[in-house]
Amino acid sequence: MHGVLGISNLGGMGSYLGIPKSLGGSKMKIFSFVRDRLQSWTTGWTTKQLSRGGKECSGEFLVEFGPVWGTTLVSLGEALWEYAVGGWGFKNVDDFNYALLAKQLWRLIEAPKSLFARVLRDRYYQNSDPMDLIRSYSPSYGWRSIVSARSLINKGLIKRVGSGESISIWTDPWVPTQSPRPALSKGPLKDPSLKISHLIDYGTNSWRMDMLLAHFDLEDVALIRVIPLGSTQMADSLGWHFTKLWKYTVKSGYETERAVKQRIIQVIRYGPDITPLLAAVWRVSCPPKL
Repeated sequence: MHGVLGISNLGGMGSYLGIPKSLGGSKMKIFSFVRDRLQSWTTGWTTKQLSRGGKECSGEFLVEFGPVWGTTLVSLGEALWEYAVGGWGFKNVDDFNYALLAKQLWRLIEAPKSLFARVLRDRYYQNSDPMDLIRSYSPSYGWRSIVSARSLINKGLIKRVGSGESISIWTDPWVPTQSPRPALSKGPLKDPSLKISHLIDYGTNSWRMDMLLAHFDLEDVALIRVIPLGSTQMADSLGWHFTKLWKYTVKSGYETERAVKQRIIQVIRYGPDITPLLAAVWRVSCPPKL
């Protein structure tokens, strides 16, 4: 492999942007630098001015939020970050890391002929797709991390109509609602072989209204009518629903994940709103030591 690809330098034993290049073997040893950094910080001069409670709080923050792609993000607690009016711009590190992993998964979908995609395809999904739930033998730590972002990609993945020959009406996400989904049937009977190509009048390059009204709910008919039809010679493609260029970005992925969790929190929350109380915490007059 070294000779075929013309690689002159071999790496993998050091670190890049503060993250170990190699993740094989014991994870305890690989990430021992986090423990060492925590120990050096807690015994350093910067913590001597803090009380015992302050040291415990700051230690918890340091353990929970570490380096993400070389950038150290310090959080003062997700609750204050989440609800403080105006906010300080801190990101939820778990969701941010999730969005970064989804970017790598999107690369496998968008560029299947790249070296990165070909290596992983030959190892994990030779006759399938990276979005398919396929069990693999002894998957690597990196692969398990990448495919953990499938649920995020599925929230914005949409099939873009070209010729319409490869899009299944009842199973593929092609209707552009708030979150892309398959079409809703007008009745209980569905033709499983129905493709989008059956709904297009190739003579006028427009939707066949008789087919739309015969098969779909009226709400979906209105949504489908506004889907633009390009050249029927173009193949169907995949896109990201939440960007204008149909390409996944870490920013849009992060915002999508946070928006979903916000809706869940609003549904399960009971009692009065405590947002003003949490925002007022920063304006409380208190001693420098807690």
